[in-house]
Amino acid sequence: MSWYRTHRPHRIADLHLSKVRETFSQLLQQGTLSQVMLFAGPKGTGKTTTARIIAAVANDPQNYAVIEHLFFKKPAPAKVQLLEPDETNQDLIPIFEGRSFLVQELDAASNRGIDDVRAIKDRVNVPPQQGLITVYILDEAHMLTTEAFNALLKLLEEPPPHVLFILATTELHKIPETIKSRATLIEFTKATPLEITAALEKVMSLEKKEFEAEALSLIAQAADGSFRDAVKMAESVASTAQVLTATLVANQLTHNVQITIPELLAAVIEKQPEKVTEVFQELRQKNLDQTFFTKQLFEFLHTSLLQHIGTQPGKSFGSQAIVLFLLQELTTLPVQNPSPIAFLPLELKLLDLIFRSQEKSKKSSSPPPSSAASKTPATHPTVKVEALTRKLVEPTLELIQMAPSDTATQARPVSDPTQGILTHNILSDNLLEVTDGNATKLLEQWQAFINLVHLKNSSLGALLRSSRPLDSVTGRARIAVFYKFHKEQLQQPKFMKMIDECLPAITGGLVKLEFVLQDPAVMSALPIADLTSHTDQALVKLAEELLV
Repeated sequence: MSWYRTHRPHRIADLHLSKVRETFSQLLQQGTLSQVMLFAGPKGTGKTTTARIIAAVANDPQNYAVIEHLFFKKPAPAKVQLLEPDETNQDLIPIFEGRSFLVQELDAASNRGIDDVRAIKDRVNVPPQQGLITVYILDEAHMLTTEAFNALLKLLEEPPPHVLFILATTELHKIPETIKSRATLIEFTKATPLEITAALEKVMSLEKKEFEAEALSLIAQAADGSFRDAVKMAESVASTAQVLTATLVANQLTHNVQITIPELLAAVIEKQPEKVTEVFQELRQKNLDQTFFTKQLFEFLHTSLLQHIGTQPGKSFGSQAIVLFLLQELTTLPVQNPSPIAFLPLELKLLDLIFRSQEKSKKSSSPPPSSAASKTPATHPTVKVEALTRKLVEPTLELIQMAPSDTATQARPVSDPTQGILTHNILSDNLLEVTDGNATKLLEQWQAFINLVHLKNSSLGALLRSSRPLDSVTGRARIAVFYKFHKEQLQQPKFMKMIDECLPAITGGLVKLEFVLQDPAVMSALPIADLTSHTDQALVKLAEELLV
């Protein structure tokens, strides 16, 4: 017999879910028990266990007087209160262990037709040979057909006095309102990690197994609110060692998915298809459940998104744009339906993202066709930006990783001066002079400067194209930028070094650059008449175009 069946609670007071425990404790104190009950909630939360405890309460001799009053209309005893079942009573032990004729468990998923319900109606008329009440548990009751529900309805309206019905379901919304209205609804919820951990501690103690607290915590998190799954996981892992350790749980149960998932996502972002296939091959060799892994992946990304937003503490993964994009892409995958090859849909989806990104990279790295504009010296002030703009491809993944989502890129007035203005002083080993004239030249020949930078680095050129020259103040050239990620990229040392190298060819000297965060609403008022809207739109949608 498994640990779960052996160590399930035998009393209301021992039920793991606090709300359910409180509800039934009140019913016992009031001496109230409905003949038709509807237990609704996720799998593994104790619905069947609670039903057996109710059957034990109804058939415990110390409760006969109250039960006969409730169900058989006999006079009320002096104290109308139901007591917890006596665990030592030999007649009740078969009920707890699921081998008593007083508890009839029926799987509605496989007995869902009208003929099955008619068979139940024939059986319920026979009173129990031992005890007072026969409890019928209809598991997965939502699977009954409409005709079966209609046939069951009359039976629930006028059940025999010696029968108690408990309908259990994981999908309450599929139960007809006519059935709900005739039953006492008890809603079960997913157990919290603390509730599961407490239950596991009792089981481990009864099994006389040594354990680490962190090991039980890992199992509680992996069980996703299910007591049954948690106990089965603990039993499976503990069977291989004397002491249940966190390392053992991580390696044998979850295969350390909290490490595997970030590695897998990093391989996608870095465009490493070989690494992606290696991860999935390892998961197949370890025979990890694909539904469990996919769910853990979604939870990891969702938690990271909440951390980016600020509604959940902890260190987030990647950028908000990447996390949001991956969630949107991966939620289209069939999670519940197993594939012929484990993890195949997820593997193909991630590889597709990489291959699409690589295709974009190939296009962006191909040399532009020769033209008159390309032969024009980069320092010439009359170079047309349109030609280069038409050849501008989507920014690289390095820039995309810093891009915010659409909602995050909405412009806001900057009130914090420490965030609104970021000043970078150009430093160089040569002795070129910093003058007001240099700054003025840079503003006047801004497009020529961008063209020169673009030839050196297309990504930096893409960033500068969406900026605007403002004015010069005491040797400083003030440049307007419109998004925080844009500003953060421009101040990277590697980009500033490239700017240093390109400046003298335009200005003849050094320039102090001051990047000023501006509202995009003022964009049209700034003096860049020949810039196409394509570049702006591409930069605004960086996050949306991730790996696409």
